[in-house]
Amino acid sequence: MRATHVVELPAETDANENRYANIFARAFPEYDITWEIVPAVSDYDQKKNLAIASGNAPDLIQCSKTDMVLWADQGLIQPLDALIEQYAPDYRRNVAANGADLYGRYLGRQYSLITPSNPMLNGRHQFVRKDWLDRLGLEMPRTTEELFTVLKAFTFDDPDGNGKNDTYGMSGVKNLAFMDQLTSPFDVDFDSWSRVDGQIVPDIIRPETKEALAYIKKCWEAGVIEPDAFILQFGEYWARCRQGYYGFINMYQSGVITIANPLLRKDNPQALYAIVAPPIEGPGGTRRLSVDSWDYWHWAVPVAVKHPEAGVRLFNYSFTEEADRLFWGDEGVSHEIRAGYYFRIPRQKNPQAWAYSYNFVVDLYHTRSVHFLIEMWTALARTGVVSMDYVESIGLLEEYGDHDPYRIPSLLEAEKMPVLRNYFTEMAVNIVLGRRPLDDFDGWRAYFYTNGGTEIIEDVNRLNN
Repeated sequence: MRATHVVELPAETDANENRYANIFARAFPEYDITWEIVPAVSDYDQKKNLAIASGNAPDLIQCSKTDMVLWADQGLIQPLDALIEQYAPDYRRNVAANGADLYGRYLGRQYSLITPSNPMLNGRHQFVRKDWLDRLGLEMPRTTEELFTVLKAFTFDDPDGNGKNDTYGMSGVKNLAFMDQLTSPFDVDFDSWSRVDGQIVPDIIRPETKEALAYIKKCWEAGVIEPDAFILQFGEYWARCRQGYYGFINMYQSGVITIANPLLRKDNPQALYAIVAPPIEGPGGTRRLSVDSWDYWHWAVPVAVKHPEAGVRLFNYSFTEEADRLFWGDEGVSHEIRAGYYFRIPRQKNPQAWAYSYNFVVDLYHTRSVHFLIEMWTALARTGVVSMDYVESIGLLEEYGDHDPYRIPSLLEAEKMPVLRNYFTEMAVNIVLGRRPLDDFDGWRAYFYTNGGTEIIEDVNRLNN
């Protein structure tokens, strides 16, 4: 049996002779399992498409949601409903319970298995430099007007006290990403869909998006947004966050709590990115946090494989308690047990624990309920191994998170929406930069509906309602 996996391996590691590959080999002695490792997503996109088109795909192939929809429509992968029912009880118990399996459904059939990523474990939050607020005598901002005042102070009032003009209120990532503190108060996320009056619609056509663009434009014209904000790649943005250039950031909680804050405190013990709680409130009283979807990766079974149950059985094993224990490695080397919970030893404290840092086993914490996660992080925080910020962050996501109602994918949306999103992004950036008038947003809505938007919305609602 052949299976693909996209992962970075240590240089000396053999893909099929290591701790985790051997675990699967022992669990399934009746199969000769060969792992085909692709080190980078960019390489994999080309290789997987060639493999599936040529009929030389492995028995279990890693793919995206868009791949799954297109391949199912072309008859290249097989429905898995009966196989999952018979061979994947642990997968069903852990994934279907959260509705994450819906991401792998198409036209009423299950075409892919889901590697879930619980968005509550590492959600995006609004963070503010608390030490800058204190130095400038400012309060935590609660509204968009208060946020605007703070962003100006962070840009022009030397909040770090070094006498240099080297800080900005905020920045972002190419295509208006990671600017949630400016869009969420208006109840929109440019990448999400919302349920409005019983219908699921993309946020980028809602009237509230025009209000959000007007606010971003106001901030841009005031000079509180870094000039590179609309061209930065994520890695560049995250590096500058860690270096302390911005007063307000939108970022995943684990990165800020465990990486950015400790780095900043090496030079300044008072430095702190604190969670903005509650989130910034918009003119209409809205508070919102963006929550990512549950589907991190999809895995499909091509139609031509001789033993389709093999890949499903292997995938199901990832969700067993036995595999979960093996995932954590050796106690005292790669993990500790605190307050009855497994806690991973950070790689900087024990580099050898990550000698085989790649694996194929799903961390079952990613399938747990919000109640379980809050209970777990509270217990760990009491032992001093994690910050209570984790507990607070999960509670905020539960209360204010915009849990996306669009789960079951639409082929029409997969084919047509990327082009429409590109049109919107180009227009929106030009509106913010002053190259196009704000009222062009109204023309965009008309363009959307006359270029397939009506049909896309109908198809998404047909599948998800």
